Amino acid sequence: MAPTLFLVDLYWSVEPITNKTVLLYIYSTFYTSRFDSINQYFFMAFPNLLLTFTLCLTIVCSIVIGYKITLRRNSTLIQLSSSVSKQFKEVKVLKMLLTVCVVNCWVSLPTVIIDLFLLYSDTVKLVSNNFFNLLRSSYINLCQLNAIINFIIYVFMSSKFASTLNQVFLYFNKKRKK
Repeated sequence: MAPTLFLVDLYWSVEPITNKTVLLYIYSTFYTSRFDSINQYFFMAFPNLLLTFTLCLTIVCSIVIGYKITLRRNSTLIQLSSSVSKQFKEVKVLKMLLTVCVVNCWVSLPTVIIDLFLLYSDTVKLVSNNFFNLLRSSYINLCQLNAIINFIIYVFMSSKFASTLNQVFLYFNKKRKK
């Protein structure tokens, strides 16, 4: 809501019929003088920034994690000491984080492409089209997949997470049987 505060001027007023204080708003002079450019920013630039920022951030994180994995692997091969098992655990955690980032990019890229296509296409013509419905359904399904995929990765790649999850389910199962 904060970016939209400069669009309107807010005024408190007492409504004489009901004797209640109400909030009135009118478009600000800043907004009315720059109406076209602000609307173009809100409907074209701002959604693009939101769509591509998370994907770019995930790609950068993947590159950083991949770089850390290669550094750890080189230092682990050089130092064969008692702390090697700790370093292997760290590498395992880094691999899991890299897997999460890569899968997130893999799922987010089609989502961004579909959303940008829907943003720039002529939606008036597309709304009644089955292709539009297919794209919207695909977009929703990919967003849901992106939300649940981390849980699946953690269950399959982290034995500690999987054992804790089993303990939670067994605890609730024992409690329900009593």
